[in-house]
Amino acid sequence: ERFSAFASRSLNTNEILKALNDTIFENIPADKIYICLKKNDAYVVKYGASPLDKAVLTISEDNPCVTYLNSGESCLLINEFKGNPLYLSMWEEEKKMISDFGIACIIPVRVDEKIIGLIMLTKKQNNRGYNYNDTVFLSTLAMIAGISVKNADLYEQIYRESRYDTLTELYNHKSFLEIIEREFVKAKDSSLALLFIDIDDFKLYNQLYGNEEGDKALKMVAEAITRCVGDNGIVFRYSGKVFAVLFPGYDSKSAQRVAECIKYTIYNINDTPERRLYKKLTISGGICVYPYAASNVKEMIDNADLAVYNAKNNGKNCIAVYN
Repeated sequence: ERFSAFASRSLNTNEILKALNDTIFENIPADKIYICLKKNDAYVVKYGASPLDKAVLTISEDNPCVTYLNSGESCLLINEFKGNPLYLSMWEEEKKMISDFGIACIIPVRVDEKIIGLIMLTKKQNNRGYNYNDTVFLSTLAMIAGISVKNADLYEQIYRESRYDTLTELYNHKSFLEIIEREFVKAKDSSLALLFIDIDDFKLYNQLYGNEEGDKALKMVAEAITRCVGDNGIVFRYSGKVFAVLFPGYDSKSAQRVAECIKYTIYNINDTPERRLYKKLTISGGICVYPYAASNVKEMIDNADLAVYNAKNNGKNCIAVYN
């Protein structure tokens, strides 16, 4: 009841899995608990046990254990399963993994009859086997967890879509407006550099090669910017063909060095053999730094935009600094 009340209120998947893990430990003395969620075509550990175990323990969706549970079974006890033909059909590597990790009991986490996760427990600390009451208790927890994780996933998906650009997976314009305000306040006794990056003649690029190829170019540009910026700044897709980067603590020279790296990297995108027939991608960049060239957020944005305009007027494929 306590777990159900908490899980129904939480919209954070990790919080729900932690509560599930703790509830099982409080009531069933298992040595270890592994809680897996489905990712692509496998179930990977999302909570429980040690980080090293998490990296290694993976159950594919076509594993005979999953096939058995997909037949409608609410629980799989390994000792009993060893007499099942499905166990005999397992690869030796799969049997060894289950044996090495000491898995004794597997409970499916279902949503709409689909298995979205697995709760895997090792033997009990008192060496007793899992009984009927244990499996009913675990199945009830799994049912509650399945509904709660689904709701949390929906919330996290909606939240992500409202904060991130779906094409490039960068922060979007809404996130930019929120984060620049936050970083501006944090830079009160320091500095904050804003870089705008505008892809030159991108309308022509789309007309020449089509929107699908244009989207590919946008993704490559986003990857190039992210690679050059690294952990030194925060990257955004500001609008259709315009990207923005915030550099906390940077002055204009430091920001310009990174901007030149970005310009060079983007210029060389089409140097690969399969892309040499495409028009060269170039960018015009504009930089404004607080407190040297702006006194508030609006001035930073306007002045960086003005610097981009200046770069365009100076022949494009260059970086301008507002001062």
